[in-house]
Amino acid sequence: MDKRILLVAVNYNSPKETIDFASSLSKLDNCKSLQVVIVENSGKDQRNSNLAENCRKYLNDVILVETPSNLYYFGSVNYGLSCLGLNPINYDYFIISNVDILFNDVLFIDKLLSLNLKNAGIIAPSVFSTAQGVDQNPYMKFRFKRMLFYYYYIIRQHVLITMVHEKLTDYVRRRKAAIVKVNESPGEIYAPHGAFIIFTQLYFKSGGSIDFGLNLFGEEIFVAEECKKNNLNVYYKPEMRVLHAEHVSTGAVSSKFVVDQKRKTVIYFLKNYK
Repeated sequence: MDKRILLVAVNYNSPKETIDFASSLSKLDNCKSLQVVIVENSGKDQRNSNLAENCRKYLNDVILVETPSNLYYFGSVNYGLSCLGLNPINYDYFIISNVDILFNDVLFIDKLLSLNLKNAGIIAPSVFSTAQGVDQNPYMKFRFKRMLFYYYYIIRQHVLITMVHEKLTDYVRRRKAAIVKVNESPGEIYAPHGAFIIFTQLYFKSGGSIDFGLNLFGEEIFVAEECKKNNLNVYYKPEMRVLHAEHVSTGAVSSKFVVDQKRKTVIYFLKNYK
C-alpha cells in the first residue's frame, strides 16, 4: 500500500510566495503522494481571487480553504482540517508549512518515504534560512530550563528592549555562522523549527495534538512537549533540506503586537512548562 502524505500550508498576505511554493512542490519526484491544502489566512482586502487558479497551474489537485478571519498559524491549519473533514491520523505523514518555503531537492519526498525511525513523532529536516545563511534546525537541541522563561519574561516587557535583544541575537547568530561553519549531526533533538514540521502518524496515534491555545509563537515548544509527554522522539534529518525566506508573514505585523504575543507565549509556558 502506498504511503500517504498530507501537507497543509498557511498563506498570510504572501500570494507570490504561495504560488512559488506550489511551483516548487510540483517539481518534486513522487509529488503525487501528496495531498496539498493551502489555507488562505490573509486580510480580507489582501486576498488574491486568482490564488487557487494560479496554484493549480502547478498542482492540479491543490485545495484552497479561506478562513473567516486571521486564525494565525496552527489555528488556520486546524480550521482547514475541520472544513475538509481531514484527520492527520489517517496519513503516514502530516506536514505543516509556511508558504515561504522552497524545495531544491527533487528527492525530498523519496527520502521522507524511505525513513524508518524508531518511535518517531516528528521529523525535522534542514530548514535553511536564505536570509541568515544558517540551518534553523535543530530549533532546540536540548530542553532548556524553566529559568530561561523568566529571563524572556523580563525582556518581553518592553518593545524597545525586545527589538534590541533580537537585533543583537540575530547579529551574533550571523557572525557565528560566518566564522564557524557547524554542521549538526543527524539524530534526536528536542524541538523542530516551526516553518516546516513533519509529523508521523504515530504522533497522533499516541495522543499528540496540534491544538495550541495561542495565536503566534511557541508552536515548536508545544509540539516538542507533546512528544515528550507521549514518549516519542523528534529526529533531525539534515539530508532532507528545504529553503526558508524568513518572516514573510510576521514581518508585516506591528512590532508592539508581535512583542505582546511573545509575552503571552512566555506566560503560557511559565504556567504549563514544568
